[in-house]
Amino acid sequence: MILVNNAFIPFLQLVGGVDHTQQAIALAKRPHIVVGTPGRLMDHLSNTKGFSLRTMKYLV
Repeated sequence: MILVNNAFIPFLQLVGGVDHTQQAIALAKRPHIVVGTPGRLMDHLSNTKGFSLRTMKYLV
């Protein structure tokens, strides 16, 4: 059974060791799903203008 064919859901992976600026640019595009390590998420919450958890619906 195929539920979705050729679906694109914008997502972003936030982890250390990846350029912070490039991640901030990707966050500005407002991906639907953000997956990240706790440290990198906290880093962006503290240092990336406009990034917050205010509109987040779910946290896993």
